[in-house]
Amino acid sequence: MRQHEEARYFKIGLFVFIAILLLIVLIVLFSSAKLFTGNMYAETYFNESVEGLTVGSPVKYRGITVGKVKQITFVTNVYDVASNSNYGRYIYVLFSINTDFLKNINAEELGPFLENEIKAGLRAKLTLQDLTGNAYLAINFMNPKQNPVLPINWKPKYIYIPSTPSVLSLVADNIEGILNNLQGVDFQRFFDNVELLAATTNTTMQGVNSILSRSQNSLVATSQNMETLTNTLQQLVTELKANPSSILFDKPPVVDPSKL
Repeated sequence: MRQHEEARYFKIGLFVFIAILLLIVLIVLFSSAKLFTGNMYAETYFNESVEGLTVGSPVKYRGITVGKVKQITFVTNVYDVASNSNYGRYIYVLFSINTDFLKNINAEELGPFLENEIKAGLRAKLTLQDLTGNAYLAINFMNPKQNPVLPINWKPKYIYIPSTPSVLSLVADNIEGILNNLQGVDFQRFFDNVELLAATTNTTMQGVNSILSRSQNSLVATSQNMETLTNTLQQLVTELKANPSSILFDKPPVVDPSKL
């Protein structure tokens, strides 16, 4: 009886051992499968609001989804940065990237490759996904001179892809600049000048109309004189054709019949 119970306990223990072993194998296989997908982590920082970006938001490279946002927090929660410094206002964004589209680049070449791409203008930008306000992280190439690298004073734990201001941020900054410039405009003086300009223009137009009116009268008189002169010349030409000698004599010459 006792041997029978020992055999039963042995089978139970063996079953539990095999189950645990299978569980470990499954965990290893699952981890290997995740490693096989070639995910890597990268980080970026924003010196602006990241409203609409959440954990799980897509990461797109030139419009193609290549990863997801994993963490969003303040830089001060990740690195030893003073909260009252300019860096303390940065927003930290950690995201994963599926490296399947980088199959021709091995792990040793990835670092130098990305450094060259960043010099060429590779940047991360917050972009609106739809009208609901949801956003995604867009990775694309931009003019490196117009989009300089955001300065940092720490060594990133993961691959660092610099960010560039979003379109909404640029528009907001431009609108704010326009409003600030408008605050310095003396609108009362502007409207007074416009009113003065309108009055001056009205006076000038009245003067021009007066000049044109006088000129018109002069032109009418000149036209009448020219018409009279033309009629006189036509009459003179007619007389000359009828009696050419009248140009030399006041009266036509008298012809002596005896001399004919």
